[in-house]
Amino acid sequence: MKSLALIVAGIVFAIVTALHLYRLYYQLPVTIDETAVPLWWNGVGALVSGLLSAWMFSAASCRHHHHDKDGGCCHHHKDDRTER
Repeated sequence: MKSLALIVAGIVFAIVTALHLYRLYYQLPVTIDETAVPLWWNGVGALVSGLLSAWMFSAASCRHHHHDKDGGCCHHHKDDRTER
């Protein structure tokens, strides 16, 4: 069930990223209380929401793999070398 929540969060962040990029591409004006919102804010927003989306999808895929004894995802936290 936690994987589903992570996937949904990843999708929501991906949609937010797409909306930021849409405004950047079409250079749409946005005003809040008569103050123009600079386009670079959407660049920052796209970067942050894109990273959060990737993080959610990565965490969701990690939950489908075997975990090591510390509870971490093996393919993210351990290398392929065998301990001797």
